[in-house]
Amino acid sequence: MWTWTALDADSKLIISFLVGGRDSSCAVQFLNDLRRRLANRVQLTTDGHKTYRQAVKDAFGDDVDYAQQIKPMAIGTSHVERQNLTMRMSMRRFTRLTNGFSKRLDNHIAMLALYFVHYNFCRVHRSIQTTPAVKVGIADSVKHLEWIVTLIDENTPKPRKRGPYKKAAKENSN
Repeated sequence: MWTWTALDADSKLIISFLVGGRDSSCAVQFLNDLRRRLANRVQLTTDGHKTYRQAVKDAFGDDVDYAQQIKPMAIGTSHVERQNLTMRMSMRRFTRLTNGFSKRLDNHIAMLALYFVHYNFCRVHRSIQTTPAVKVGIADSVKHLEWIVTLIDENTPKPRKRGPYKKAAKENSN
């Protein structure tokens, strides 16, 4: 699985993410979601992955200023590469051969969503002196973990009433 992320370089806001293959259908799905989240024409830069060219055209048409950054390994890292390092260092789910490694895709995606909410709304970034959400104006203050727990509690369906338990049939040991 691949984690696709869209990052605003100025505010450090993670705008969109997708967990999926590194193929053209996931690229189109990811960029269509990104387009729906943006209000204005943007400058979009991707790495040199070949699926991006057509996916950007499909999602944005001519309403984007698009460039691919193709660079040798010796050149410095981009904003997204730095964010990917922060993500890997912040979540043990990206560390192989540990008990924190994700074994189920649904759990992995849920933990990524939780991480990105924390990253955007709670984590004060040194370079911008606030959270990305405050920087772009979608939050009026730095949020705390209690706020995330409240969001989870408000959006978790109430458990259904369970029926009576049935006694397990005894196995014949003959």
